[in-house]
Formats: sequence, C-alpha cells, structure tokens
Amino acid sequence: MKGFMRRTYSAILFLTILSGAVSAPAYSQDKEGRWAVGFQIGGNLWLNSYNKQTVGPGGGISLRYCFSDLFSAGFVTGLEGLKSREDPAFPGTSPDYLKLNAIPLSLVGWVSLGPGKTINPYYYFGLGVFLYQRETTQNGQTLFLQDKKYHSSLHLPAGIGVEALLSRSLLCTVDLGYGLLDSHVDLPNAGRVTWYAAARLGVTFLFGTSAVEEKQRKRIAAEAEVRWAKQTAEDNRTKVLAHAEDQLPRDPAPSPTVAADDPPDPPVMPHPSARRDAGESTLLLERGKSLILKGVNFELNRAALTTDSEPVLSAVLSALLASPDIEVLIVGHTDRAGSRDFNQSLSFHRAQAVFTWLVKRGVSAKRLMVAGKGADEPIADNLTMQGRATNRRIELRVLK
Repeated sequence: MKGFMRRTYSAILFLTILSGAVSAPAYSQDKEGRWAVGFQIGGNLWLNSYNKQTVGPGGGISLRYCFSDLFSAGFVTGLEGLKSREDPAFPGTSPDYLKLNAIPLSLVGWVSLGPGKTINPYYYFGLGVFLYQRETTQNGQTLFLQDKKYHSSLHLPAGIGVEALLSRSLLCTVDLGYGLLDSHVDLPNAGRVTWYAAARLGVTFLFGTSAVEEKQRKRIAAEAEVRWAKQTAEDNRTKVLAHAEDQLPRDPAPSPTVAADDPPDPPVMPHPSARRDAGESTLLLERGKSLILKGVNFELNRAALTTDSEPVLSAVLSALLASPDIEVLIVGHTDRAGSRDFNQSLSFHRAQAVFTWLVKRGVSAKRLMVAGKGADEPIADNLTMQGRATNRRIELRVLK
C-alpha cells in the first residue's frame, strides 16, 4: 500500500509541474461546441478499515459537451472492483475478505488548465450515486453478503489529469483521482466515511464542428463575398465603359451599336434531363460567373437534401473535379416566410449541406466557401407561391 501511495503522490506532483510548464501555444484542440466520448481503464485502491488493501480493476465511459476550451460537463459511468483483506481475520462475523462490485453514476465537470494547448492539464469534480454489491470468499466459494441486490451510496469523484492531442478528433488521457463514499459501504466500521483512489489511462473522441471552425468558415465566406462584390463591381465598370465608348460618334460612318444592358441575373442551371435533350453532358464553370442550381431541393424547413438533388449535384461535382484550380462560394437563399434569424440560419445550413455533399465525394474543402443570405437577395416576388419557390435556391459563385 505504501508503495502505491508513493507512486500516486509522485504522479500527482509530476502532473502539477507539467500543468505549470505547459504555457507555450501549440496546436489548438478546438473543443468548444463539440461532444466528447471517453473510454478509460485502470486500477483502484480502496482505503477503508481493513489492513490489507488490494489493487482492483476499474474503467469508465464518459459523455460530455464542451461549452468552451476551458470547461466541459457531462455524465460518467463504468465498473469498479474494490478489494480489501484483513490479516488476522476480524473476530466475530465480519469477513476477512471484502470486494465491492460497483457501478458509479455521476455528473462531472472538467476544467482545463491549458485550454487549447496540445497538452492540456485539467481537474474534474462531480456528484452522483455509487451502486454496489458486497462479495466475499469462503472455502473457495463466492458469497454475496446480505443479498445479491445492488445498494447505493453517495459518490463524490474528483481528480487531476492530462490530455494530449493525437489528432483533430482524438485525445489520449491520463488521470489520478478519488471517489468519496458514504458510511454504509464498509461492513466492519459502518458509520465511517470511506474512499478509494484510482488511476486511469484512456482515449477521448471529439465529434462535431468546433466554434472556432465555424467562425473561421464564416470569415472565409465573408472574405469570398467581398472578393465577389469587387469582381462584380469591376465587371459592371467595364461594361459601363464599353457602353460609353459605343455611344461616341465614329468616322466615316458609325456602325449600329447595341446598348449594354444591366448585368443579367445569374443563369439557371437546367435540370440534367434538359441538358441531355440539348446535347450537353458537362457543366461549365466560368470564373467570375454565378450559377443557380435548379433541381437542388431540401426538406421543408430543414437543411436535409432530397434524393432528386443528386443529378444536379453530381454535375457540379464533375465540373469541380475537372477544374481543380477553381474556388467556389456556395450561397443559400430562402423566401421571406418565417423570421429573419431563422431564414439566415436555414440558408447557411442548406449551403453547408451542399458543401458537405461535395467534400464527402472528393472536393477539397479549401476550394469551397459557404454563406447564407436568408431572404435578403430575392430574385422574384415573394407574394406568390411561384416567386417564393424561385427565391428558395442554392447559388454557385465561381471566384476569379
């Protein structure tokens, strides 16, 4: 027991020194806004009234939500086997060997000491219940004390640890902690608080898109919109200059000229069946041009693509793979039904759905930007059903 405690104290000291040493910036974990599922395995030491403590097995599973890189909270459960012996045996009826088969269930909070770092020390604390059954051995047979049912105890887990970033979505964790139990667990001295120490090694998987990634994606989309606006303004200026030049008198005889119109609305990409009828087999993406993807549809008030969208998206996929140097801004639009905030969110997530569809099929995410315009840029009257259907669209803006 003394050797185990010395190793435990040494490990705690090492983790404390490491938490102070980790201060230089490194790869960001970007946990904010993501879910984390952790699996741990290790051992425990039950410290109670018995004089021969024995290391027992233990492990846990955690599910938590990362509110920020600094704090996350969630649910932890697992299995613990707490063991103890008494030598010489207790007089009377108390057994000389006692084991608890336990299931801890706790709500736990994690606080990072190096948020966003590659190596991140942390501490955790929680509150829950400890379900257990008592087991002993007599004459080589396993017996359950009192009964085989699970009893309950208050459970207060706490500890410190370190998590190391292995990849964007995978962490390796090591932690040392304890669990405080109430007075009914220890048979010989019922009425006294008991506790156990635990050491764990595990992995944690991160799911979802972090808030940092969302902000970065929106920033890139905003920059792409600025580039698009500059391109459009430059194109309009060129057309105006060309129109003015055409109006100047010419000698000997001016040839008839056609006045340049205002820039037309983005062309509508026809449905694949219409392209086949016209003898077209591929989609041409021109730099500085915009294209409305007619046939890309979504479920009502959702960002889930319908199956009839596949042919049009497949044509876009082929065009993007055929032109690997082209960058595209995917813009979602809605009609004016619903609130402005809802429409902004819906249009962005619909554009995001097209982005995800293309990336999963081999288009580099670095070539695609996403933006949501809501109902701010209608191309038809929102007072009619047909006009609203026209305004609900996905637009592809090919950047220069």
